[in-house]
Formats: sequence, structure tokens, C-alpha cells
Amino acid sequence: MKKRDQHLPSDSQKHSCSPPIDNWAQNRINFLELNKYELTSENRQLKQQIENWKQSHTGTASELQNHIFQLIRDERIRQDGRWGKQNNSHEKWLTIIFEEIGECARATLKKDEKNLKEELVQVASVIVAWLETYQINNKI
Repeated sequence: MKKRDQHLPSDSQKHSCSPPIDNWAQNRINFLELNKYELTSENRQLKQQIENWKQSHTGTASELQNHIFQLIRDERIRQDGRWGKQNNSHEKWLTIIFEEIGECARATLKKDEKNLKEELVQVASVIVAWLETYQINNKI
């Protein structure tokens, strides 16, 4: 290890992640730049990989999240249309959520990806409905 990198974890201590960027890599570059260390060729390459990954993923998470949140909003409208506004106890909400989670488990065991997605949206929607009730009842 070069003197300028002596305070950093070794490559054997680095954990893996699915994208080519992870907290370890970003923290390494931040530390080096903050302390005005000269970047080795390996670290310059790492910094470039981080920049390339960030540029290729700009907006992706928020677009995906917007899509998911829209699915949840649509499901909440469907639930209100079917059941009306609910003012359940915490115990009742928990029972409903566990019933929906059970349906997720069934879809998972059957490897039914389409139904699993629908059930996950329903779980999230029920949690949103519970939060709505909580906030209304607690004037938050």
C-alpha cells in the first residue's frame, strides 16, 4: 500500500455491491480528494467508473419511484372505491397487512411474478391507508 493510501481499507476489506459504485469506493475517493492526496492510477480509474455510473443512472431511481408511487396511488383510489374510507383500529390494519403479506408469500412460492407485483402494491397501499387514518385521527 502506498503511503498516501495508508489510512484507507485495503482492497481485501472492500465489500462487493451490484453496481460498480458503492459506499466504500465513493468514500475512498472523497477521503483522498478531501485530504488533497494524489490519486493513484487505480483510484483515478475508480473515480471515472463512479462518474460514469452516476451519469448513466441519473434520474433512473426517481422515474422508477414515480411509477411505483403512481401504482400505489391508483390502488388507493381502487381500495377507497371498493371499501370506502376506513377508520380501522391499529389491530385491524395490522391484520389486513398480514393478510396481504400472506398473499405475497403465496405468489412468491408459486413464482407468480405478475401477482407478486400486484400484491406488493396492495401491501404498500394498505400501509398508506393506515398512515392516512393515523394522521387524521391524531391531527398530525
